[in-house]
Amino acid sequence: MRVFRLTKIPTTASHSPLPETTTLSATSSCIMASVQSLPLSSHLSEATTSIMPSDISQSGLSELICIHMKILSKQNLPYRGSNATETLSLFDNENINHGNFLEMIRIISKNDQILRDHLEKAILKSKRRKDTLKLSNKSKSKERGSLITLLSKTTVNKVIDAVLDQIRNLIKKEIGNKRFSLQMDSTQDICVYDQATICLRCIYNGKITERLFALTKVTNSSGKGFFDILSECFLKHGIQMRNIIGESFDGAANMRGEFVGLQALIRQEAPGSLYIWCYSHILNLCICDSCDNIEGKILFGLLNRLATFFGESYKRMDAWVKQNNSTGQNKLRRLQKIGETRWWAREKALKWIYGKENLLPITISALRFIIDNKSFEAKTSSEAQSLIDNLCKFKTLSTAVIYLEIFEIMGPLSLYLQTKNLNILSAWKMIEDAKSSVSSITITSIQNKAIKMASDLNETLSYLKLTESICVQTALPKIRIGRAKRIYSDEGQNKRPQESIDLYRVEVFRPIIDQIINSLSERFSANRELILNVRYLHPRHFDDINSKGISEMALEKLAQLANISSDKLHNELCHFLVYSKI
Repeated sequence: MRVFRLTKIPTTASHSPLPETTTLSATSSCIMASVQSLPLSSHLSEATTSIMPSDISQSGLSELICIHMKILSKQNLPYRGSNATETLSLFDNENINHGNFLEMIRIISKNDQILRDHLEKAILKSKRRKDTLKLSNKSKSKERGSLITLLSKTTVNKVIDAVLDQIRNLIKKEIGNKRFSLQMDSTQDICVYDQATICLRCIYNGKITERLFALTKVTNSSGKGFFDILSECFLKHGIQMRNIIGESFDGAANMRGEFVGLQALIRQEAPGSLYIWCYSHILNLCICDSCDNIEGKILFGLLNRLATFFGESYKRMDAWVKQNNSTGQNKLRRLQKIGETRWWAREKALKWIYGKENLLPITISALRFIIDNKSFEAKTSSEAQSLIDNLCKFKTLSTAVIYLEIFEIMGPLSLYLQTKNLNILSAWKMIEDAKSSVSSITITSIQNKAIKMASDLNETLSYLKLTESICVQTALPKIRIGRAKRIYSDEGQNKRPQESIDLYRVEVFRPIIDQIINSLSERFSANRELILNVRYLHPRHFDDINSKGISEMALEKLAQLANISSDKLHNELCHFLVYSKI
């Protein structure tokens, strides 16, 4: 996570990026430029007229400063450098990085006489001030004295702080006293500070608007801690928490806790609010659940071990690069390491080896090169041989085909759940279709695809002129049946499947398929009643409503959320359907 700098906070419309600080009244008039489309430089000049020396061209200097601030904001670049190099006493040293803002000022000053004269005077005064502080044995002064430059971090922060307040006023004006929804999450920045973002969504001028309202430091990550942050922010800016109609958080216990979670505490203030867990996150968890099968862990552990094997040594990576080039590949491909919480990493790692990219022949060739090369240690060669053996097992190949089928079904669904302005009914239908598609996967189709893949891989490996001992298995190994002591009762009979395909179906195939179907059914069951209500408002169902009618309880949940009578909502829908035909 990148550190949140002055220019890294998202903006509304064309407004400048903002920091999380307070506004100083001396420069608050400059903010009107963001609202009334007036030049920011004119307001900066008005705010500094009383304190700037009369011999400096106010309009030209302030205009240049504002232009630079706007350019940095537009490009999402930080204003400042390090604290030690921002002082004007060191500004004439061109070997030091003074930050983007001052460096741009330096470039422009070479062709602007007024700015160059101002810089020379400011540098001279800054050096004198520093010498005075040294003589008085002070490291820094509390006041600036007569040193007014408009180039210090203080001036920049004052201008941006002023913009911050005015943009918040615009957001509050958009929300007014309307119902709105809330999004809140936190993450650590590069300084290891946990920072929470507060985003508000409402209907403004007939359109859905989403605004980043605040960025606050988190000192208590419990549900109560987040609730206190939210309450303090809303109280400070006059936003009513009772107007929250819904909140969207992740699935962490401090957020979704039933009793002391943030959503539970918000519901005490806004009883009608609805908690929504990010559906894309839920899908990610469903797929991760299916990967917890023993064979799934072995498969993805093998792929992660393979990526780590080549990545942790430059000699092995060099062997990978050489084999990649020797097979005529135009682009160097690297193996994907697998994270614990993101299913797309598993998908990418699997497709690199067994999917369309088909890097398995290159991988086996590189591993065989390491085994045959005497410059590698015995431990490395042994691990390479172990990787080859596991990659060539038919059970590994069959398990890979299962997950390739699942990822092929879930990929489009995952992408759609992350799109902007998605149709919730379409998303729900895609979830149901995904469950149906996963249910239709059969062990026979998996085995046929695995056999074909094994045959194609063996054909490719034969062209690489590797040792004949390297061959991808084309069938599951036969089960070795042990002879148990005879017991004359039904309980002593061996119930374990005796055919390898039956054993694989019971221990691997069915657990993976059943797990993902159950996870989809259980994790997506929340808010099912609301979604069933919403479908009646979709034009696709209007004909059914006209022909079959609508039950009195059909819009009960929506009426409850909107705080209106269900009969009134029912009548309005019926009247709308009548007049829509006219």
